[in-house]
Amino acid sequence: NRGKMFGYLGIDKKSADNGEKGLFGTFMCALCLSTKNLFGNLKRLSVSNDINLFNILFHSYSDIEVKVVSGKCVLSPFKDRPLILPDNITDKLACFNMILVCFNLADDVSDENNVYKKIVLSSFKRSLNIAKERERGFYESVKNNYEKLQMLEKTGCVILDELCHPFSLISQSVSEYVLAEKNDVLMSELCYHLGKWVYLIDALDDLEKDIRRKAFNPLLSAFGGKTEDPKVFVRENKEVLESVFYATLYKSAQCFNDMRLNKYICVLKNVFYKSIRNKTEEVFAKYAVEGQ
Repeated sequence: NRGKMFGYLGIDKKSADNGEKGLFGTFMCALCLSTKNLFGNLKRLSVSNDINLFNILFHSYSDIEVKVVSGKCVLSPFKDRPLILPDNITDKLACFNMILVCFNLADDVSDENNVYKKIVLSSFKRSLNIAKERERGFYESVKNNYEKLQMLEKTGCVILDELCHPFSLISQSVSEYVLAEKNDVLMSELCYHLGKWVYLIDALDDLEKDIRRKAFNPLLSAFGGKTEDPKVFVRENKEVLESVFYATLYKSAQCFNDMRLNKYICVLKNVFYKSIRNKTEEVFAKYAVEGQ
C-alpha cells in the first residue's frame, strides 16, 4: 500500500544555511522530548523530518513564540545546545507520528510478511494504545482513510484523484486535530495538497520496485502502464505526470503564500519553494534516459 508520510518532507540541506538547519533541528528537539515524555526513550527514534515540518508550520501559523532553553539531548549528551520546550502542539504531533508509524508498520507486515517489522510493531503496541487514547478522533480518521485506500487499491481503481484522496485527507486531518478552531480553509487545503504530493511522489519513487514485484502502483493504474520498463513508462507519460505533480506543487505554494506567515519563515520557504520541488525533480531524474 501507498501513503507513507516519511522521508519526503523536510528542508533542502544543500540550499539551507546553518541558521535554517539549526532552527529545523531545534524544533525537532521539542518533538523528540514530547515523544520521550509520552512513549519513552526508544520511541524517539521514530520522530521524522516530515512530522517536524508540520511542527514548524503550525507554530508559525499559530504565531507562537517558542521557549528556547539550553540543555543536553540524545544527540548532544555532553554539550549544551538550544532546545525548544515541548508544548500542546508537539504532544499532539508526537501522538500523530506514533499512530502513522504503526499504520505504516502494519502495512509493511501485511505486504511483505517481514518478521523483523512484526517484532517492531509488537514493541509499539503500548505506545499506540497511549496515542489512540489521547487522540481518538485522529486515530479513527487515519484508520478509516487507510481502509478506503486499501479498498481502492485492491479493486484496481484507475482514477488518480480518487486514489490520492484518502491519504490527502489523513494529512488534512493533522491540521484539523492540532489547530482545532484555529484551523482554516487555507491550512486545510495546504495540508491536503501536501498529502497528495507525498502519495504521488511515493508512487513515482517506488515505480521500479512495484513493476518488479507486480505490486499495485496508482500511476500505472491511472495511466494504463503495461510496460516492464519504468523509464519507458515515465517517458511515454512524462507530460501528464509532470502536469499532475507540478499542479500539486503550485497549489501547495499558493496556499502557503496566501497565509502570509511571519514566524520561522526561512525554514518554511526552503521547504515549499525548494525542497519538495527539488525532491520531485530528483525522483523524475531516476527514470531519465541518458541523452534525453
